[in-house]
Amino acid sequence: MKTRFITKLERVLVSDLTEASFIQNLGVMLPATLTTEKIEIIGLASLQVDDKVENKGLFQTAKLTATLGCRIDTGVKKYAYLCTDDQGERTLIGSSSRPYAITTFSDVHPESGASRAAVTMTVNYAGWAVLHVLTQV
Repeated sequence: MKTRFITKLERVLVSDLTEASFIQNLGVMLPATLTTEKIEIIGLASLQVDDKVENKGLFQTAKLTATLGCRIDTGVKKYAYLCTDDQGERTLIGSSSRPYAITTFSDVHPESGASRAAVTMTVNYAGWAVLHVLTQV
């Protein structure tokens, strides 16, 4: 189990990842033309990734948790998430194919006026695509 703190969070439509190069056991190279949408987070987000071998293949589960000032619209679109951690490393959660990440939101209503209302966004993913983003040389 590895827990890292996320300082920057972006999302990308999974349909925009068709040009990404997924390199087995290494990571993913994202196209230079990839359009991402920054998600404004409050404080740090957390990414927990668990690995296990199942049916002679690597299976990963990931849980990304972030506090937002307000909900972001997801509609019926499918997103992958690009996380930048406190060490500057980038991780992509999801790919252009199934299984897709599941995003849920919960509203936090404070019990006192001194506390701030917020939204907790949780992204759950189970599959093979929790990938280190490789930089192009």
